[in-house]
Amino acid sequence: MPDQLVLRIPIPADVGLTHVIGQDRLDVVVPALKNWMMHQGARIIYIYGAAGSGKTFLLHSVAAELMSMVAQDQWMFLALGQPGLAPDLLDNLEMPWLILDDLHKVFGSRHWEEQLFHRFQANTGQFWLVSASELPHALCSLPDLRSRLMSGLVFAVDHLSDADLSDFLGKMAQARGMTLESAHKDYILQRVARTPQMMMQVVEALDEETLRRQVLLNWSALRQVLERIKNEEDSSINKIQQNPDQQ
Repeated sequence: MPDQLVLRIPIPADVGLTHVIGQDRLDVVVPALKNWMMHQGARIIYIYGAAGSGKTFLLHSVAAELMSMVAQDQWMFLALGQPGLAPDLLDNLEMPWLILDDLHKVFGSRHWEEQLFHRFQANTGQFWLVSASELPHALCSLPDLRSRLMSGLVFAVDHLSDADLSDFLGKMAQARGMTLESAHKDYILQRVARTPQMMMQVVEALDEETLRRQVLLNWSALRQVLERIKNEEDSSINKIQQNPDQQ
């Protein structure tokens, strides 16, 4: 495989289908994903929704399950929004499972769209799990690729409720040996972006902070962690505003 495949994205530790939240996802999406992992049912699953709706978390969860099931060379997770990826790398992806996040980041590129189409056609036994911000007909210019992407199961995901995210926070904290009270969870939800990724970031930072201080979770550690995360977010926003071409 080419050196570019070193760009494989690390999968977070605290993910898996058992951590998925949202009753509609548990009732409908998760069973389909489990079948997909067994090479049963639809060959391709297309998940779409707005930023922050938890698409990447679902894909990470499936990748974590595959990591425990099969050898690493049997699957690949690629975040197509990351820099340095070239369409030609798809020629070398012959593994049974292919997970493509942020497909919308390469829609509109003729080279990418043609390579995606040829990859899908080249190995009819390869199962795809993809995410994008919208349905392909709104963004993809290659009709043949659009039809292939829509040939399997298509799921729209909405933003999760605060109740779901609060429950998720509690489960993630418990997995790390911490207890988040209702007041803690409400405080977090009022001060950071309401996404699964942000909930995981907060819990990981709290775990690191309490270990560093050698104390149990308290309000001081919580406030310091959230202030640090807010400062990091503000800094990122300022960089984007100063360099809009890098978005």
